[in-house]
Amino acid sequence: MTIRILLAAGAAALLYGPAIAQAQSLPSSFERVQSALNASRGLVKADGTVRVQSNISYFVPVAAGDDAAAEKEREKARAAIYETAAHECTLLLATLAKECRLASLNSNIGTARNYGPAQQSGFTVNGVMSFQIVPK
Repeated sequence: MTIRILLAAGAAALLYGPAIAQAQSLPSSFERVQSALNASRGLVKADGTVRVQSNISYFVPVAAGDDAAAEKEREKARAAIYETAAHECTLLLATLAKECRLASLNSNIGTARNYGPAQQSGFTVNGVMSFQIVPK
């Protein structure tokens, strides 16, 4: 009877021992893979900088048929995207960066449309901005 218990315990150790050892080494393996993925994606550069991206999207209502007002609103929308980008660096410097520079900025203004009597006419504004920061 004792031999059967010892054999069962030995078999269990042989079967489950490698799985337990592997489970204990998973976090360090995961961290190495995650670090390699971040470096390959360009999130962490060799010089210690990090890329931060911010997106903004909103709707601007415009009276249907008023082209002059629509053009003025499009200019205001583009200016708002640029001002947002300038302010974003200020926010990054106040929170997590000791250096910040604007790396790229993209603004896109959709075509003014009237979506029917129940919908307001206007256009969508989208902005994408990327920054290179040196973390604090």
